[in-house]
Amino acid sequence: MAAVAYKMEQEDTGLVEVVEMLACDEMRLHAVHLACAPVLLASDVEHLWQLAFEEPVISRDVIEALFVIEAHVPVKEPQWAFFFTETVAHYAIWDVRPTGVVSGSMAEWLVEQVDRAGTKLALGVLAHIIAEAPYVPSWLPAVVSARLAALTSAEGQVEKA
Repeated sequence: MAAVAYKMEQEDTGLVEVVEMLACDEMRLHAVHLACAPVLLASDVEHLWQLAFEEPVISRDVIEALFVIEAHVPVKEPQWAFFFTETVAHYAIWDVRPTGVVSGSMAEWLVEQVDRAGTKLALGVLAHIIAEAPYVPSWLPAVVSARLAALTSAEGQVEKA
């Protein structure tokens, strides 16, 4: 498989961020391509679902690309929330061994991804994982609660201004 490097630049929003990812399979390639789009359409989400069902196991790189989409695509169809939540949760709980166990290192990595994305939906993915996984690190619910409080407080500050 050929490796393809993509750069995403969002100069129109005043934020200049370059995200370089190597895409080695069709799902990663498609996800990285979508991260450069200004709008995520229902048909894009449907295509991601189809690609996800074709893959026996989704890779960490694909999950990172999905977090990039969450962080950088400003307009997303409602189907995205369900797809994003379920795909990340399935990866964290069932695709990584041992199944059903979200390890400390996996939880730390997920928190890093959520912090980079900086959205309520990304944080909601962690809450969903806590609710669904048979085992998560004991510290993870407190981290999610703290992040939610900070996000809610920040939104309240913006609304008051």
